[in-house]
Amino acid sequence: MSDPATFQLVIAGLQAIPALLWAVITWTLWCFLRRRRPNLGAYRVLVAVAALLAWHYVLWTLAPLVPAHLRGEANLMRGVLFAAIDAGVVALMATGWHFALVWPLRGEPPRPVWLAVNYGLAAVVGSVLVLNDLHRVPLPSFFAVFTAYILIMGALTVRDVRRLARRAPWRAGGLGDLGTPDAVFTVLGLGCILAGHVLPVLAGTSTLALTTSGAPSGIGLVAFGLHALAGLVLAVPFVVRDLG
Repeated sequence: MSDPATFQLVIAGLQAIPALLWAVITWTLWCFLRRRRPNLGAYRVLVAVAALLAWHYVLWTLAPLVPAHLRGEANLMRGVLFAAIDAGVVALMATGWHFALVWPLRGEPPRPVWLAVNYGLAAVVGSVLVLNDLHRVPLPSFFAVFTAYILIMGALTVRDVRRLARRAPWRAGGLGDLGTPDAVFTVLGLGCILAGHVLPVLAGTSTLALTTSGAPSGIGLVAFGLHALAGLVLAVPFVVRDLG
């Protein structure tokens, strides 16, 4: 895998697997909503989460395939692509926390104030990151802001999933039957995301640098492998139980 083109194809292929999986989940849930029209509002939030995950992995499938002459820091296509990725991550984390609260039947629907704070903060953070990616408002501490937001939202999501989960194994069907296995896979999935994000930095580089440089890298392969694995792990509760 010393050839740069092969390396880029491999990491793009890794992201394409969860992209396809979440696209299928999104389509299946959307068809269910149109046919059955369930009263459970969690299904609508789940469709949004599934669509954002599919969109996220589609963009990361495309990112390594951008031609070398378009990867320059000042290139508009590059800026738009990574602005879409960063905005999607922020939207995904906010929607994921929302879903964690409405997933179990014993969960309480968030109040309007909570929704305003959650999605208002996401709008502010997302706007700042997008402006930075488009070189409109440079952000010196981009990594710190992005990582802090992921850590905080991930921790809040895990807290509520663990708090509301029943100590029971999976049962076929029933979105509201949030059990211990769902909490385990949620924690594992978010852990893979965080590890794939932080690992390149610990090695003296970044996910962005690994994507745009095109140079083969063992740390890059591990980071993108963890990123792809996160998408698969997070999909397990819905593939195993709810879709069935």
